[in-house]
Amino acid sequence: MEPGANDSRPGMMHRLSDFLRSDSAGGVFHGWRLVAIGIMVILVGREIGDGLIETAWARRAYDDEYGPPWSVAVGVAGAIAWWVSLWIAGWGVDRLGPRRMAQIGLPLVGLVALFAAIPVPGVLQVAVTGMFALGMLGVYLPAVAALNHWFRERLALALALMLAGVSVGGFVVKPIMAAPLAVADWRLLTLVAGATILAAAWPLVRAIRDRPEDRGEHPDGLAPAPKASIPNHTWREAMRSRQFWTLAAAGACVAVASGMSTVYDWQIISQGSAAIQTINSFGLFQEFASTAGILIGGLASCRFPVRYVLAGAAVVQTAGMALLLSGYGPILLESGILLGMASGMSAAPGIVAVGIYFGRRSFGMITVTAFVIDWIASSAGLPAAGYLGYLGVADGVYTVIFVAAAIVSLIGAGLYIALGQPRLSPSQRDEDPAVS
Repeated sequence: MEPGANDSRPGMMHRLSDFLRSDSAGGVFHGWRLVAIGIMVILVGREIGDGLIETAWARRAYDDEYGPPWSVAVGVAGAIAWWVSLWIAGWGVDRLGPRRMAQIGLPLVGLVALFAAIPVPGVLQVAVTGMFALGMLGVYLPAVAALNHWFRERLALALALMLAGVSVGGFVVKPIMAAPLAVADWRLLTLVAGATILAAAWPLVRAIRDRPEDRGEHPDGLAPAPKASIPNHTWREAMRSRQFWTLAAAGACVAVASGMSTVYDWQIISQGSAAIQTINSFGLFQEFASTAGILIGGLASCRFPVRYVLAGAAVVQTAGMALLLSGYGPILLESGILLGMASGMSAAPGIVAVGIYFGRRSFGMITVTAFVIDWIASSAGLPAAGYLGYLGVADGVYTVIFVAAAIVSLIGAGLYIALGQPRLSPSQRDEDPAVS
């Protein structure tokens, strides 16, 4: 060895500094700051609202005093508002930017919470509807879209860190929301929550940045990649793309299996030999495994193509359903862990796939469209399966349903693999025929 030669390996702090440094602008890459901001935005704007609905408002929004026709009208209005808010959210983050949408939506969440404290019949039901609609419109999608604009190679990791942080924060927020009800009136809690959301909205929104280019940076803090190498579709181009419909079909298959597992797992569990204590722990293990699965999915996507990670999550879901079908009591918790892990593993990569395959131009609208397709697919089979079980069409009907759902999940895994490599949009190929 030459005298004075340096054969030392980079330490942890050196690797961390490389991870956080921006090569394109110098200094620290500010995209990681948006992960923490996104966690706070979703916790403040969605989790506090969900905590109010599940604790302070749960027994009051639909009691006998406000029964039919109020309950029916509010249910219909809530469904319409939710659908409309999805499309407004998608359109808004594409046209106005994530920051502007959060600037509009987050204060509205606080105002709706304050509005709910007004002692007028029907106000609370309207507030519940508003909370559901605004949670997507001004909170969740803007936070996700901001990360999609700031990251590309490390988008899955950034999203996984944000979603895992929200999941852990949700475990804390809801008990905190429920505890004061033992000594305080629910209206007081509602006023305090609304004021907290309004107070936090301004500093959080100011910290959001729509795109790294606004600060002289580039995604991931790296040198800008050639535009000809990154897909960037309009919504119409995506809707005409075979890759979008393959992605949507794969997501729909996995969503159908997940929906069947979530809603009808009790019918399968009740036929097995698990002890009562084990059954009571099933949901808790599944929930914790889902949070761990979010991080696993994000880390795996740093090493493998996102379509393989999504396919792997679908296979894990099938394995969990197979264990549940075995009916063997001692492995019930293991099946819950696998089902929860599969759900978490697909959370970040499912969003990342839209950004990787279709770019930033219409990310909001394409994400919303894929979400609606998955929701319709997961909801469509549930009434039919429940109706068959209610009629008792055949003994063991739920076992047949579970087997079919597990097979559908495997089909989804195959469709994910069939996605292939991301492709440029038709307009990009027209601009530069050399890359066709």
